[in-house]
Amino acid sequence: AYDGDGDRIIAINADGEVIWPDELMIIFSRDILKRNKNAKIVYDVKCTANLEKEIKKNGGIPILSRTGHSFIKKAITEEKAKLGGEMSGHIFFADKWYGFDDGIYTSLRLLEILTNNKTSNILTNLPKSISTPEINIPFDENNHIIFMKSFVEQSKFEGAKIVDIDGLKIIYDDSWGLIRCSNTTSSIVLRFEADTDIAMKNIKSMFKKIMLRIDNALIIPF
Repeated sequence: AYDGDGDRIIAINADGEVIWPDELMIIFSRDILKRNKNAKIVYDVKCTANLEKEIKKNGGIPILSRTGHSFIKKAITEEKAKLGGEMSGHIFFADKWYGFDDGIYTSLRLLEILTNNKTSNILTNLPKSISTPEINIPFDENNHIIFMKSFVEQSKFEGAKIVDIDGLKIIYDDSWGLIRCSNTTSSIVLRFEADTDIAMKNIKSMFKKIMLRIDNALIIPF
C-alpha cells in the first residue's frame, strides 16, 4: 500500500497482518548485506530495536538518524550507506538505485526478494516484540517545544542508555521509549517497544509520570 504521492509504503501479508516499514527494513537489510558486507544502513529513532540487532547480526553497520526523510537522505550521502529508511515508510536504496524514496521501486525490490526465496517465509520470519504505533499529543502552537524542554530538564532514567539526537530515546535492556517534537505539527510524538507486557507497562509509566508532573491536565492516551 502506498501513500498519496507514492513515496511511502507498507505491506500486508497473507494473514492480513501489516508489515510495518521498520520491519520491511529488516527484510531489505538482510538482502543487501548478503552482497555488501560491512555496509552502512541508516534508520530513524522511531524504528524497532530489532532492526539494529539484525543489521549487526548480518554484518552491517547501523547508523541512527533523526526522523525526517531529508535527514535520512543526508545521512545516506554522508555515510555512503547502501540503504536507509524510517518508520513513516520512506525507504531509500543506494546499492543499485539512486538513493531516493520511491514506493513503487521499494515494492519491486520486495517482490524480487519474495520471488528469489519462494520456499522461505520472508514476511513471517521476523523478530517479534511488543510495540505501540506513533502516539501524537497535540499542543497549542509552539507549546510542544516548551513541554519538550521541560521533559528533558526533569527526566531522570537511572541505568538507561539515553540518545538525544532527536528528542529523548530512553533505552533499557528490555524496552525503550521515545519522546520528541513533531517536525510538521505542533505536537509531541511518542513511541514505545518492549519484550514483555510488564516491561511495556513500566516504560510507559516512567514517561507518563514525568509528563503529568509538567502538566497534570495533559490528556495522555496510554
